[in-house]
Amino acid sequence: MILASACRPPLITLLFVLLAGCGQCHDGSDDELLAAIKRQMDSVPEPPVDLRQIPKELRCTYCNAIASTFTIALEAKSKALPRSRQGLMNEEEYIHALQDACEKPVRPGELEALPAEARHLTWLCRDILQTLGEEDIWELFRKHAQVPAVHLCSKKLRLCPKDRQRKRGDGAKSDL
Repeated sequence: MILASACRPPLITLLFVLLAGCGQCHDGSDDELLAAIKRQMDSVPEPPVDLRQIPKELRCTYCNAIASTFTIALEAKSKALPRSRQGLMNEEEYIHALQDACEKPVRPGELEALPAEARHLTWLCRDILQTLGEEDIWELFRKHAQVPAVHLCSKKLRLCPKDRQRKRGDGAKSDL
């Protein structure tokens, strides 16, 4: 048997030696070792997300989900206030409500649970807050009693295509 192992390539021999010694390099049970490895793996941060990593066909869907997330968070915070203050959140309250909303954004229902979906939604939510600012999102909510996705996603961020309901010069008169 010694002759056979001497003829093997060095990498395979090294692997065999490492595997044969497995379990002897730590004091404690294998469960403790696995728990320690899991803790180490959990401490490694996820790589940062970039808008280019989110497929173009999903950006609008994600933005609409985030608009819903903001609306739900601000409605819940507003309802939690005393009656005399409903709709009159101070700056600190709406900032915390919006930032907390980005921790677990609403997932779009029609999409399958993609592995990176939660990371993408969380990143996009935070990016929207950073780009527009909490105050602008709060003003949209106050003005429309919701955070309208069409304002947030099409006009402000351009993550969704604009609806082209009418063309210029089509003879239609303005509603003004």
